[in-house]
Amino acid sequence: MQEIVRMEFGSKVYGTSIPSSDTDYAGIFIPDFRDILLGRAPKHINESTNKVIDSKNAEADTDINLYSLKYFIDMALEGEITAVDILHTPEKYWVTKFPYGEIWNNIVYNRDKFYTNNNKALIGYARKQASKYGCSSSRLHTVNEVIRILEELDK
Repeated sequence: MQEIVRMEFGSKVYGTSIPSSDTDYAGIFIPDFRDILLGRAPKHINESTNKVIDSKNAEADTDINLYSLKYFIDMALEGEITAVDILHTPEKYWVTKFPYGEIWNNIVYNRDKFYTNNNKALIGYARKQASKYGCSSSRLHTVNEVIRILEELDK
C-alpha cells in the first residue's frame, strides 16, 4: 500500500473540536499491485487507538480512515459527503504528502470534475442529521417554553 495523502479530518478541521476531542485523519492510498491482481485490495482501512467496542473516543484517541484511490473516486463521483469533505480539506491540514502526492495535487486541482447533480448522498446525509438533531431542537424548544412559563410565574 502506498499512501498518496493523509490529512487531519473531522472536528479539528471544522473548527468544532473541544479539549476532549479525539484526532481524526483521512487519507487516500494505492493498494499493492499484487493485491490488485489477486482481487483482494481493500477499499477502506480503518485504524483506531480505541479498542473498546461501543465506547466514545477520548482526547488521546486517534482514528485513521484510509480510502483506496478507486474507492475514493467512486465515492466522489457519487457525491458522498466524506469524499467531498476530503476534496475540500484545506492544504494546511494535509499532514503528509507521500511520493505519489502529485496525484493528489491533480485530483484537488480538478475537483470540480467530481461535482454532480446526483444529490442522493447529500439528501440522505441531511435526513440522517435532521433525525439525529431534530429531537434536540424540539427539546430545546420545550426547555425554552418552560423557562418562559417560569419567568411569567415569577412576575
